[in-house]
Amino acid sequence: MTSSLNILEERAQHLATLHAQIYRRCLPMYSTDLGHQSVRALQFIDERSQTVAELADRLRCAHNTASEIAKRLTLRALVQKNRRSNDERVVDLSITDGGRRVLGEHVLPDRQKLANCLKKLSDDEYASIAAAFELLVVKLNDEPQ
Repeated sequence: MTSSLNILEERAQHLATLHAQIYRRCLPMYSTDLGHQSVRALQFIDERSQTVAELADRLRCAHNTASEIAKRLTLRALVQKNRRSNDERVVDLSITDGGRRVLGEHVLPDRQKLANCLKKLSDDEYASIAAAFELLVVKLNDEPQ
């Protein structure tokens, strides 16, 4: 049992290392500098509208920290605050088009760099890589978050 766990941990480390190498080599230039928590906040808000309390929960931080992150993102026009009509005390956060663009810069690889690499692959090599990524995504979606 222990040896199979070690093998799985080694495989996970290997894939994590490969992912990090791909990410570093395809890192795009940012138009907007953001910290890690701000990028994570944008990801959560992009998934679905969040209240500050929900955002604090997702970021695992204090409410006032999440509120400050939301304020900074709002000042940069990356997030928009909307008061609920049925309860004005509750503020929903939603991502703006500019926020979605900046989020893409921070979490997606530079498409041109990736395309330059992909043109060196045969159709079969590309299909293999794509199938492996798709399978990994399916398995990750089966896991609880």
